[in-house]
Amino acid sequence: MMIGKNDFASARDVTNKAIAIDVNLVVVNQVCSLTKNRNFCTGILNSNPSPSLDVLGNIISNEIQISATRTLNVIRLNLLPKASTAQKGHLTYCQGRYESSLFDNGRIIPKYAANDYNGAKKMALIAENYGTQCENSFKSPPAGASPLTKENHELSDLFDIFVAICTLLLHHHL
Repeated sequence: MMIGKNDFASARDVTNKAIAIDVNLVVVNQVCSLTKNRNFCTGILNSNPSPSLDVLGNIISNEIQISATRTLNVIRLNLLPKASTAQKGHLTYCQGRYESSLFDNGRIIPKYAANDYNGAKKMALIAENYGTQCENSFKSPPAGASPLTKENHELSDLFDIFVAICTLLLHHHL
């Protein structure tokens, strides 16, 4: 069997793809080693492969926007209208936390785009607490089970990934 020039091109493509996968694996491991929830981080970053930390930061910021918007809609459209009087206070508080996360994420994006990784990291560290604050609000009187546990953890974990990316970028840009 003869090998044509197209066969070499496809072999080169396979090699380049293997290198890209290896680079992505290294980036994922570096970022996720700095997070609190490594399994969540690995799942998110593997579903959005990019060998570039800069691009990953933009992807995670977008994931934050999507997650917070989706949760805010659940609170406004599904939970608040059906909530007991006891839960309305907690849900209204959580609504404010998710609105703040969207606002802060919107302020983080230009800092990140301007390579102000330290400023973006500081803001993300504050925003990382919004999910926890929402979750903890259900423990105060009148205490009850949080209907947003999964969403609260996801929001905190996404900001945590963003903080890890900023940390790595700060070290790369020294």
